Amino acid sequence: VSQSRYTFLENGQKAIKNSLGGIKGDIKALDAKVTRLEKRVDDLNARVNITTIGFLSIVGILVTGMLTIASKTVFFP
Repeated sequence: VSQSRYTFLENGQKAIKNSLGGIKGDIKALDAKVTRLEKRVDDLNARVNITTIGFLSIVGILVTGMLTIASKTVFFP
């Protein structure tokens, strides 16, 4: 009975070790996916920043032009 139980426990340990190996592989795959996702988010963030700066610069130029026209109209009729 003890030899059978020992074999059973040994087989259980092997199964657990195999499962842990699979889990480690899954963790590496998930880590790679997270890294790729973080890179995509950083790229998207950079694009949004560039777009925002471009938009605000255009708005700034338009507002400056409108203020110039308004001030010339008010001060030099």
